[in-house]
Amino acid sequence: MLGDSDQGEVVRAKFHFAVPSDVPPDTPLVILGSMSEGGIVVKTFRYPLRPDERNKLEAIQTVPPGDLEVEAR
Repeated sequence: MLGDSDQGEVVRAKFHFAVPSDVPPDTPLVILGSMSEGGIVVKTFRYPLRPDERNKLEAIQTVPPGDLEVEAR
């Protein structure tokens, strides 16, 4: 958590993953996901990956207070 705002809590989300070796280097990749609380989706996201950083992503999100479950693909 980075702090609070009028819209909720500001958090830093970090994703680290492996890109299969059969994916060509020039293929655009995107992370799609959602954040949910108690089974209810409170936020969705879509982040394109930079060609020079295809195995990690860092993003800042504002989310409602509480414990969230993150799902990303």
